[in-house]
Amino acid sequence: MKKLERILGTIAILSVILKLIHVPLSSMLLILSTGLLAVLYYFSFALLNGIRGRDIFTGAAYKQTTSTTIILGVVLGFALAPLILGVMFKLSFWPGSRLMLFAGLSAAALVLFLSFLLYKVEQKEFYSRVFRRLVIIGGISLAIFLTPSKTLVDIMYRNHPAYSTAFKNVLSDPKNEEFQLELERQRDIMNGRIPSR
Repeated sequence: MKKLERILGTIAILSVILKLIHVPLSSMLLILSTGLLAVLYYFSFALLNGIRGRDIFTGAAYKQTTSTTIILGVVLGFALAPLILGVMFKLSFWPGSRLMLFAGLSAAALVLFLSFLLYKVEQKEFYSRVFRRLVIIGGISLAIFLTPSKTLVDIMYRNHPAYSTAFKNVLSDPKNEEFQLELERQRDIMNGRIPSR
């Protein structure tokens, strides 16, 4: 499961970079990699406790674990999955990203606090695994959460200022049909379907 986590994490980071430079199908790659990574984190109790994927449903695999590490692993999964999905939603400009990121960051802060307290008592390797994931994923998620959507539009469409302006207008007033039509027109110009004026 660790190898799968590394592969999916690498693909997710690569797909973000590809999305920023507008490589075709990078959005699909982002959706697939982050979606699968989020599903994997729902099984983080096994991932963090060193339980192999095929042994999740066998009782013998849990002899070296405690109920505290399993519960904390489950709570961590419910913190990391919304963080991963929230980043994907924010980079895709879909609604609900702020709520997912806020819920995930709140749960991650709780897990970080509990892990810190328990690490002081038990000093297990489990807690350092928790810290690593929380620092990496939580840090990226916090940065994305604090970055305004309009700034992301400026970054992603820096070579297309007219499209960027039209996109920001739609973000500020999504129900305005005139803004929607202008965005479609600018998208067609950007993609070369119609010539610019």
